[in-house]
Amino acid sequence: RSRTLPPTKNSFFRCARNNSPSGATSANTGANRSGTTTSRLEAVRRAIAVFLLVIGQFVATQHASAATTELRLVAQNFNVASDRQFRFVFNVSDDQLRELLTSSTTATITVRAYDPVRSPDALTTALETLPTTEPVAVFGALTRRLERTPGGDFVVLIAAGRGGLAFREEGIYPIGLDIAVGGEVRARLTTVVNYFSATSTFTKMKVSFLVGAPATTGTPASKPDGSIMLDDATRGALENVVVIGSAEGGPLTLAIEPEVIDALARSSSAEDIGLLTRLEAVLQRHESVRMPYVPFDPSSAQRAALGPQFRQLLETGREVLDVHNGEAPLNTQAWVARQPIDTDGVALLRTNDVATIVLTPNASQASGSLDNYLKTYRVGSTVDASVAIKAIDPRFAELLTGNRANPVVDAARIASSLILSRSAVEASGGDVQRLHAVLGDTRGEVPAPLVAIPLLVALDRAPQLNVVGISRTPDVTADDSTTNLPSISRIDLTTNRAIIDEATSFVRITQSILSTTSPLNYEWTRALLVLNDDRLNAESLDAYVKGVRSRARLLRASITVPEGLSFTLGSREGTLRLPIRNESDEELTVGVSITSAKLQLPGDVRVVTIAPRGSVDIVVDVVARANGRFPVDVTFTSPDGAHKIGQTIRVGARVTAISGLGQLVTGAALLILATWWVAHWRTRKRRDAVENHPAIR
Repeated sequence: RSRTLPPTKNSFFRCARNNSPSGATSANTGANRSGTTTSRLEAVRRAIAVFLLVIGQFVATQHASAATTELRLVAQNFNVASDRQFRFVFNVSDDQLRELLTSSTTATITVRAYDPVRSPDALTTALETLPTTEPVAVFGALTRRLERTPGGDFVVLIAAGRGGLAFREEGIYPIGLDIAVGGEVRARLTTVVNYFSATSTFTKMKVSFLVGAPATTGTPASKPDGSIMLDDATRGALENVVVIGSAEGGPLTLAIEPEVIDALARSSSAEDIGLLTRLEAVLQRHESVRMPYVPFDPSSAQRAALGPQFRQLLETGREVLDVHNGEAPLNTQAWVARQPIDTDGVALLRTNDVATIVLTPNASQASGSLDNYLKTYRVGSTVDASVAIKAIDPRFAELLTGNRANPVVDAARIASSLILSRSAVEASGGDVQRLHAVLGDTRGEVPAPLVAIPLLVALDRAPQLNVVGISRTPDVTADDSTTNLPSISRIDLTTNRAIIDEATSFVRITQSILSTTSPLNYEWTRALLVLNDDRLNAESLDAYVKGVRSRARLLRASITVPEGLSFTLGSREGTLRLPIRNESDEELTVGVSITSAKLQLPGDVRVVTIAPRGSVDIVVDVVARANGRFPVDVTFTSPDGAHKIGQTIRVGARVTAISGLGQLVTGAALLILATWWVAHWRTRKRRDAVENHPAIR
């Protein structure tokens, strides 16, 4: 083993204050000059090194139980080339100990490097148990001489090589950090580093990093009353997406629900607009996976013959992403399964051009554990009919989920495990280029930022790894192992289908009276799609259905005629003038139908367009069939006349024209009068004739 001589105080602190190995080099120059003075001095130094090493190990063992204070690693250089330096930024949880570290002349930090580990299991042992072997290199310093960050964290800089930590071979090295005061160990932590030669080249293994939002248990951002409101969990998840997506490293693969993005775009809240602006910057930087507008289980959709609805949700989701992701790639051939999926779901996805399915641990739990999460599996009877299956390793997902005590160490652990797995495949003669690891949290949601950010940096700078989008998943081949997906019955989409279809029909009919440029068309179309969200239970769905129906019903009711309207006809034939008012803020086009049992009316439907808050008059030719008062019904319909819009409105009519009976009576009276006149005339003529007769004279 290579043991490095613990440096003198001056030489170490010169190294610790430099950001490059040059400080260590000048210190080493002085040490080398002294070493060449005499071989005896060199022997003494070696003896001292061994003595200090043994004493350090003894002290560490004796005081292991005293290391109760939390030592937190804030940052580190995980990837260390042979011509670079180690960097560890740390702090402690105890305020009193922190004060001692800045002032005590007996407060020290000791950095110990141990034999490189060769497997993920050995890595776990090294990180979770105290070392039982001697270190291969040791470095120590007084903590009060260390650099401090603006936040008060302690910074340890150590050269890679003589005068620092010298390693003889490449590998993953466990590194122990011990904080001691007066020889008593007060805090301890173990991490790992990836050490490699600056001149080495590697065949890189592909790694993808999935970041999704919001939570699978969340609710739509669009509310039943049409308002936009993100709950705290969703807003926090999106903010974390922004934080991770803006950090160094990548590219990421984003899986963000389009409905949430669309809701932010329609919101007038300054807070929402600001969040959308930040989110768009991330969307335009990384690859996104096509997702349905709202969650819609493909397995149940296939069994319920809801393929057209599923495709519509996919297409709408793609439209939303296309608006906001700029020139960034949109992966339409991958599906992120956040819930379990079976062969029915795979069949539906394949008809929608999906070639790769990524199983989150939550989705793959029904399938059991896969034997290798770096491999690509396939589902299908033949290679041509197969879909590639990638699964997220649940061990890594657990480290990326929730709050972690030492997230920087967790990040180093994940990166180290991937490198070790890659090396094992390469050593066995396997094809590293066929390997592809997908990282993410347990549900395909947003990983813990404190782990994700240092992990992205570690992955990006590791020469053995290549961070790519999920779109780079290898195509399936005959050599890929097949896997079976058990049947599931997580949800039945047919249960509420009749309610959704009825509400959809009601709103679609109402939309037919709107102008094609009305923003309500967009809003209501999106609201109808939200009804398909498979996260909605019966109570939530009922609230959404009532909300969207009430908004449509309110628009229908805005078409009216003046209250108490009545018509009067003074003759048998005339015209009826009907004023129609639009009390909404939208331009509306409706059909108008007028009927009455006592009036002869045209049978066609009059189509009129009414300006917002305006009115129009309809003039109709009528023929009275009777005299007196009687009702007239006014019905509004869709422009094609096929569907009734709102309730029928009844107005009054009064006819004062002469009826047919009156005409008969008048005619009879005239006839009687004429008969009387003729009779009277004849009687008079006869009397005059008698009086003028000669015989009478």
